[in-house]
Amino acid sequence: MLAIQINHLSFQFSDAAEPLFTLPQLTVNRRERVAIIGPNGTGKSTLLKMLAANDDPRIQAVGKIGYVPQLKDFSSESGGEQVKREIFDVLGEQPDILLLDEPSANLDLLNQHWLARELARFAGTLIVVSHDEALLAQPFDQIIVFGGPTVTVFTGDYAAYRQAEQRQAQKAEAAYHDYLAKKKALEIQVEKRLQQAHRLKKGNTRKLSNSDKKAAGLTSHDKSERKKAQTAMALEHRIDRMVPPDRVKKERPLHFKDLTAPQLAGHTMLRVSGWTVVRGKKTLIQNIQLKVPAGQRVAITGPNQAGKTSFFKDIMARPQPVWWNQLARIGYFAQDLDTLDRGQTLWENVAGHSYQDVHLIRNLLAGLGFPPAQWAQNAGTLSGGEQVKANLARILVGDYNFLLLDEPTNYLDLKAIDALGTFLASYPGTLLLISHDQTFTQRVAQQIYTIRDHRLVDPERTAPVHLTSETKLLLQHQIDALVADPEADIAEIRALRRQLAEA
Repeated sequence: MLAIQINHLSFQFSDAAEPLFTLPQLTVNRRERVAIIGPNGTGKSTLLKMLAANDDPRIQAVGKIGYVPQLKDFSSESGGEQVKREIFDVLGEQPDILLLDEPSANLDLLNQHWLARELARFAGTLIVVSHDEALLAQPFDQIIVFGGPTVTVFTGDYAAYRQAEQRQAQKAEAAYHDYLAKKKALEIQVEKRLQQAHRLKKGNTRKLSNSDKKAAGLTSHDKSERKKAQTAMALEHRIDRMVPPDRVKKERPLHFKDLTAPQLAGHTMLRVSGWTVVRGKKTLIQNIQLKVPAGQRVAITGPNQAGKTSFFKDIMARPQPVWWNQLARIGYFAQDLDTLDRGQTLWENVAGHSYQDVHLIRNLLAGLGFPPAQWAQNAGTLSGGEQVKANLARILVGDYNFLLLDEPTNYLDLKAIDALGTFLASYPGTLLLISHDQTFTQRVAQQIYTIRDHRLVDPERTAPVHLTSETKLLLQHQIDALVADPEADIAEIRALRRQLAEA
């Protein structure tokens, strides 16, 4: 049975010359699950809002609609808890169609697992905008792809879409190499005909082979020369008419400059011995023992409000139990940290504070979603999300050899996250990373610590607690009862969920 039908839908801002997007046709049946992907600013959230409003004659939506927009302006409640509450409230209304915009953007790992379970239980039609590869790994029936003027619809899940995308890239690369081979063969023929014509014009027929003479079919050197020249010209016109196929742009290797790397090799960059993170009367992380060698990429994970960001701020303040290598040059990125000069262009803000090669900077800006035409734009005219990305780019290529990055993937699209992952995986300096993005963290980090029971631990060195199936069922029952109780202690729910997730 039909849930959503869209025909010839487009959206255009009043001051724009071209539509933001055009969606020729979309059919979503009841209980189907649809993911919407694509770069930021291409219209994904706009489409979701239009579906939620359901007041456009080009959109037919059947049933009760539940909608959770992308939340950015948070109250005193943490972002993750507010997003979770919004989703929980909408699910409680039992909608037939559920629309979610970046639902996992502010959720920690435990709540990401909660979201996955709730969406698996949801029996209605689901449409979700996401840049989270872990969420996109869930079963989907269709993938709606934004990025060009025309939105495309792929039938299948995200893994199948990526495989099809890779096959298309391989096909395009093969077509491009075939084009080059054919062009080269024609160019060789052109050169051969011109050389033959030149020899005929000089009257030196002795240098022609018998087959060349026979092919000419003439006794006059002038006529033979003219025929060869005309053939060469025809081949050149044929080459000019050849249209090169689109080629998938390949990432060029990143070459960093780091003059301190040889000096620091084998040395420790940061050592924390017995520091406790406290805010007010609350102990967040106690007795931290951490050593970060030069060139190591380390990630710190854990629940929201567990103290990760507070730990970063504490070590930046350099209290006595925190030791930094005297050669450490620290670059710190956080979502709310603004280092831009709004009177300067994007390029001046990023490249003007870097000793890296301009090709590396260009690759980074393009990878983060800044086309060359935007590099000359004043930083003050960038959108809020673009300013966050510009701050990130400025830190990444700045004169630093130790990066502290706090949730750098928030609100980046899939291609930007991939570009950032490539950048950091090639980074020769030292990295300390906070992230809830499981796929990104696994790709980038060489060592991962987590905050558990107010301690910073290495999960690989910590023996897991194994629970019986009966105990797990009892724990889940206890969690469900607490979730249903409006007066339940959130901390207790978190602790039980953590215990169940780690069992």
